[in-house]
Amino acid sequence: MVPGTEQLTRYPIDDIVEPTSCTLQLPFGRAQRKKDEATGLALPPKSGAMYDGKPILPDYARVNVTWTNKDFDEDEIDISTKEGYRNKSDVLLDMPMPAS
Repeated sequence: MVPGTEQLTRYPIDDIVEPTSCTLQLPFGRAQRKKDEATGLALPPKSGAMYDGKPILPDYARVNVTWTNKDFDEDEIDISTKEGYRNKSDVLLDMPMPAS
């Protein structure tokens, strides 16, 4: 395979068109289980988005954090920018459940 032509993994956050409530999760342990560490609003992907003059990495997403779980204040989390860009695999969208 030619370098740079690998298919990027798609995540549900890649397809949102409006701000969507979400839960930010922190992977832990060898089994990579996840615990809820914060909630917020996932923002739609923005083509050509930049941060500090550099393109935002394709594995990251924009999230406005609205609440953090104080139980995990001492945990190291993957928030790489003050704007709240997050690794997409750590963002769980809170999709509404259809009425039954």
